[in-house]
Amino acid sequence: MWCLQVKTLTLKDQPNKKLSLPRALYEQSAALFRPPLLWRTLQLFYIVGVVYITNNSFLVWLAHVMNLLRLALETSATGNICDLINHEMAFKASHSNTTVPHVCVGNIEENVVLALIGSQSIFAILNFVLSYLSHRRKAVLISILCLSSLSGTLLNLTPEPISSVFFFMIFTCTCLCMGILASFFVDLYPPSYRGMVACLSIMVGRGSTFVGINVVGNLLFHHCQLTFYMWTLLVLSSVVLAWFLPPDKVKLKPTAV
Repeated sequence: MWCLQVKTLTLKDQPNKKLSLPRALYEQSAALFRPPLLWRTLQLFYIVGVVYITNNSFLVWLAHVMNLLRLALETSATGNICDLINHEMAFKASHSNTTVPHVCVGNIEENVVLALIGSQSIFAILNFVLSYLSHRRKAVLISILCLSSLSGTLLNLTPEPISSVFFFMIFTCTCLCMGILASFFVDLYPPSYRGMVACLSIMVGRGSTFVGINVVGNLLFHHCQLTFYMWTLLVLSSVVLAWFLPPDKVKLKPTAV
């Protein structure tokens, strides 16, 4: 057994200099937007943006959609979500009075609140179940995005309100992809960049949500069907990018020799 007589170690690296906050942020994030990490960063950030903008932007209007469903069931109305929204807009236009300022007053029934709690509880349970499929996360990610885009098309084609609202809720299931994408940021980046890229991905998600809520709020009540069709293409574009993510690592079982 050899023993090295090492008494001292000399480090050639210079001590870290004190940097200003903007410079420190640049030093930590600039490498993410340079090769070889540039393509991976743009790929994952785009998918994150689509996931957040699809879920949060339409989830804001879920209570309003559930209220429309309740009114449709009470009046035996037919049609999909867009038909119900168009009927509501036509009714408001025919009963509007330009001489009196419009006051927005609305209420949400208790059964609507319970339905919202139930739907989000189902998503929470599904998120827990998907945690056991970590070895197939790429396939799960693509499947969820495909299911969301398919539902965005079907909710426009179904002529019945309950089925249309059901597809609308599935359309917002992209929230199930958030945990999967977080695991990709951990595995595909060096340890020194994982914290920064995860924080930037949240900023991308929140920023896309802010833009999406304003876009959906302006388009949904005037171009409803076109909005869902265009959003379906947006989700499908994220499926194409998700296809080029690296394959999942398969754990090899030890074999006896």
